[in-house]
Amino acid sequence: MWTLSAVGYRRLGAAGSVAVAVGGIAAGRLPARDPWGMWVPHGSATTVAAAVLAYLGLTLLVVSWWRYGRLVARGAAGGVRETLVTLVWWAAPLVLAPPLHSADVYSYVAQGAMVLEGHDVYTSGPSVLGPDELGADAAASVGGHWTDTPAPYGPVFLVLAKAVVGVTDGRIVPAVFGMRLVALAALALTAWATLRTPAPAAPVRPARCGWAPSTR
Repeated sequence: MWTLSAVGYRRLGAAGSVAVAVGGIAAGRLPARDPWGMWVPHGSATTVAAAVLAYLGLTLLVVSWWRYGRLVARGAAGGVRETLVTLVWWAAPLVLAPPLHSADVYSYVAQGAMVLEGHDVYTSGPSVLGPDELGADAAASVGGHWTDTPAPYGPVFLVLAKAVVGVTDGRIVPAVFGMRLVALAALALTAWATLRTPAPAAPVRPARCGWAPSTR
């Protein structure tokens, strides 16, 4: 099997992420209603081509992740800084992409809106949101039986979702980006905590610990 350097796999994975993001514009889990017109359905032929591009990109990203991890394990991928730079390269193209393989983020936004509108998220699902309430567009985009499913999440997450809906006024595209910022902050916190967690019984190189968060 062909082998690249750590920088080569960084670039290959970034190219894969770009392909996933571009393909997702037409083949992602697009919202049912997007007043901004940013994420709108395309023709079937375009959607199929975009899906092929997205899956090709995902394949490149997974291969790069696997091969880069092997280099990290051998100490051939540089230190912590290089590993974190690689993670940023791979994640950056996906920041502005629409939801890709899951519509769960619409549920998160809708549940934040339910809290803001005074609904009980532990007894009702997003379907209780009326057409004139915040989060109505997100509720319309929730998939299948999840529209009537109560929230399984704790109060901290719901407070964060409520804050996102409040800041974005429930507009679906900014709200999705807001939830993505929460996810990025959580990833950064995971990386920070992982690198500072002692392992006296089996010491591990910091770069290898730094690579671990990118697998989540």
